[in-house]
This record gives sequence, C-alpha cells and structure tokens, in this order.
Amino acid sequence: MAFRVFHQPAKAVSPWINTRFDDFKALVSYLKRQQIDAHYYLNPLHPSITAIYGDSRLQYFKTQMVSIAGEKDIQDCTPLLKQNANARFYDYKHFRTSESQSVLDCALGTRSVPERQQIDK
Repeated sequence: MAFRVFHQPAKAVSPWINTRFDDFKALVSYLKRQQIDAHYYLNPLHPSITAIYGDSRLQYFKTQMVSIAGEKDIQDCTPLLKQNANARFYDYKHFRTSESQSVLDCALGTRSVPERQQIDK
C-alpha cells in the first residue's frame, strides 16, 4: 500500500521550524550545563517527506542543527530507509520496530548509511 502525499510547494519556512531550533538550543544548553556528553543525529525520513521539504530545506535544517549542537557534523540518517520505504515505515513519520537496530547503528556511526543501503539491496 502506498502512502499518498499531495505536495504543495513551500513559499516560506514554516514558523514551527524556528520554534524547533529554540527548543533544540535549550536542550543542548541544558545538557552542556549538566555535563552530559550527548550525541545527535537526524532520524530517517520517509522519501515522500524528503520530497516535500526538498534538498535545500533539509540541508538548511541540518546546518542549523550542527551549528546549534556545536559539532563538526551530525550523523544524517534521513536517507537510511528510503529503499522499499512503505514496508519500513508505519506511516510517514514512524519507522517499524524491525528497523530500530539499523537506525541505532546509523545514529551511533557504527554503520554508515551507504553500507546499510547496500545490504538492503
């Protein structure tokens, strides 16, 4: 069964995105004050969602997250489950439990996204 998304081109950055950045800033600040060594990553996205946002908006989002976290880079797992995505996601935002280990491997950098995609072929 295919999910249906009716794409409407974005005319501006959604107002919620700036709030998300504020919330993430607060989280990063709190974790640093508590001396907690945090590891950040970008969760896998359903390909329909990545198509709606587009490469430039996703890159802007990642750039902001990297900047706020004060990291050189953040592990980007957004394309991890793009092959056969409808079987790997419950819906557009939630991947199946069976994908948890591969997402965790990607998030922790124990397996890169291209290696995972090659295994899935």
